[in-house]
Amino acid sequence: MEIARGETRMLRVGASVFASGDRYLQDVESGRAYVFSGSALNSLANAASILVERRVLRDVVDRTASVTVRTPRGERTMEKVEGTGAAPVWTPPGQPGRADAGFGTFMERLQQLAIMRYEPGADRSSLRSLATVEYRNARDNPIGQLELLRSDAEGGPAYFVLSTQTHVPARVYPGSAEPLDQDLAQLF
Repeated sequence: MEIARGETRMLRVGASVFASGDRYLQDVESGRAYVFSGSALNSLANAASILVERRVLRDVVDRTASVTVRTPRGERTMEKVEGTGAAPVWTPPGQPGRADAGFGTFMERLQQLAIMRYEPGADRSSLRSLATVEYRNARDNPIGQLELLRSDAEGGPAYFVLSTQTHVPARVYPGSAEPLDQDLAQLF
């Protein structure tokens, strides 16, 4: 167990406290015993599925002024223009009047990617890069990067992302990644 000050403690979980769902915990080093809330202990036990960061990029998209999408078939840079609706409009650089609805759909779908699980041991040689997206702010400084990857090793397509947020390959839901794969074929 990591304490807020960076200390590490080994705790042994004991029996339930009589007539409650709380549990006894013992600090292995000191031998001291504590009563710990049963619901809090359940939350810790299930933390791997409860506390997983599901967003691929947190606040990068809000600060984005332009993106460059690189694929094996080509590269495109687009600028974000705040539209009158909820979604931003994407245009070629210096051409704010030439909205590209297809690219806008691609960017919306990209934002909707959600992580199923992190797979730091994924075999990188079995992952094929579909696209790398570099996000830049209004000063043209890089603020984030995302790589969309595909594996056909399991008999069907499996999709992964590697980003400045995840740092390791993370499997994403195929229902949200397959349309991106199709969009890339149309955009490039």
